[in-house]
Amino acid sequence: MAWSKGGRRERRQRCAVCGRLFHRHPRKGLGQRTCGGRECQRERHRRACAEWHVREPGPDRDRRLRQRLLKNGVNRRPGADPRVEIDWDVAESAVGAMVRAVVEETAGVLVRWIEGSVVAAPPAAGT
Repeated sequence: MAWSKGGRRERRQRCAVCGRLFHRHPRKGLGQRTCGGRECQRERHRRACAEWHVREPGPDRDRRLRQRLLKNGVNRRPGADPRVEIDWDVAESAVGAMVRAVVEETAGVLVRWIEGSVVAAPPAAGT
């Protein structure tokens, strides 16, 4: 047993990862769950991150969905339909067929509106 600052004897703790006994660092106190081993610290951090992702799925889930929605390697030509950049099967699996259809048609209406306004725009002065 080790002595603490207050003169009390402290028991050794068992590492939550490797199971070895260790004395808690005096500054870390009761929050220390693992020994000072590098692999144990990494494993503790990995577990803490995994638990956080379970508790807080929103931000990470949204980011991953956004990455999956954009098709990789699609080089859209200028003036081409921007809807080709979206993987619509991924969109349908995320929100369902009805919502996909509404979003896809809304995007089509916007594309046609923009194409019409670009064509109808007056020529720039001096050209």
